[in-house]
Amino acid sequence: MGQSERSDAEQAIDQLLEERASALLERDRSAFLATVLPGADAFKRRQALLFDRLGNIPLGSLRYEVAWNAYGDLARTSDKQAYPDADDLRIPLTIEHYEIAGYDKRAVVQDLYLTFVRDGDAWFIGNDADLDDIGFLTQRNPWDLGDVALTEGKNIVALSSGCGGAACGGVPELLDAAEGAMEQVDRYWDRPWNRRVPFFAPDDAADLAKIIQATFSVENYVAFAFWTGGAGRSEGARIIADPSVFESAGFDRSFSILAHELTHVATLPYRGSFMPRFLDEGFAQYVQYDAAGRVPTVFDAAVRASGDATLPEDYTFFIGDSGDVQLVYQKSLSAVSFIAERWGEGRVTRLYRAIGSSGGDIGTATHHVDEAFKKVLGMGVDAFEKVWASSIVGL
Repeated sequence: MGQSERSDAEQAIDQLLEERASALLERDRSAFLATVLPGADAFKRRQALLFDRLGNIPLGSLRYEVAWNAYGDLARTSDKQAYPDADDLRIPLTIEHYEIAGYDKRAVVQDLYLTFVRDGDAWFIGNDADLDDIGFLTQRNPWDLGDVALTEGKNIVALSSGCGGAACGGVPELLDAAEGAMEQVDRYWDRPWNRRVPFFAPDDAADLAKIIQATFSVENYVAFAFWTGGAGRSEGARIIADPSVFESAGFDRSFSILAHELTHVATLPYRGSFMPRFLDEGFAQYVQYDAAGRVPTVFDAAVRASGDATLPEDYTFFIGDSGDVQLVYQKSLSAVSFIAERWGEGRVTRLYRAIGSSGGDIGTATHHVDEAFKKVLGMGVDAFEKVWASSIVGL
């Protein structure tokens, strides 16, 4: 749709967002707050805090794009009733594109659900959370949740919140562990990857869950590799972790966990659309536990004790208690370790790349994964599962 074909409302909202982005980049607080609906006092206070916190973030670029044709206007009758004096109201999907200078090679893309309100001839933003109750959540970042401290290492920048603007305890140790973990990843993954990685260190598990928009309990996890942009694209790759956990975990455990998460960042551009989670997580586990000096065969024993040597389905990584989740990861590592032991470590990465490169082909995920297994290991997934299970004595 060309500019001339857009409605007056759409053109006015686009202009409003251009003014908002310019105000943030130029650090013009008054101009930024002028985009907020007069009378929306609570939202204005949040936006003022957001503006101030972003002053610590080196933004390389920022722009907004309204995806008018994505979902249409999501405003409900109840939303319009919440703004009784509005002359018009729209809630489309708005996409934010931003870069942290020196770290993001391409802009991060994030979904926002901004409420646009017309008052007379002018349009304003009235809120960014009116659709939270139906699961249309505006993306949150550390600067949305608290004052942010920025701590830079050689390749890593840590953005920690919840510590009054100072670097949270554990952040320096986290950076040291991450730099060493990068070298560990490079020993297993020989394809190019962006080694300039932002770390988000929120205040607690609740804030971590808001950032990744978790629909499962995050208490079973220590850290996450998180990104935007869809499968096979590396926009917005970040590590999200609680620095207090790393502070108590000690350097060796932090090193191994970060080797795991950075493996996900390194392999992300090659992951494709059909990657089974057991291979994705199993390979990251393989790098992690070798980094910690652990012998993967201990996980064969755990699988043997469980009596269940079946390859985990993707959904099983997000359900159950901590013991259930732990077993799923143990099975994944056992399966990947078996590939490395029987066919060589190089076959693990070849298999990963073979599955990842099939993203544009016709066929189901099951078909593509099976064909990749046949090409690289000489047998399909079902046959591999049986051979792997038989290698674990008693199963």
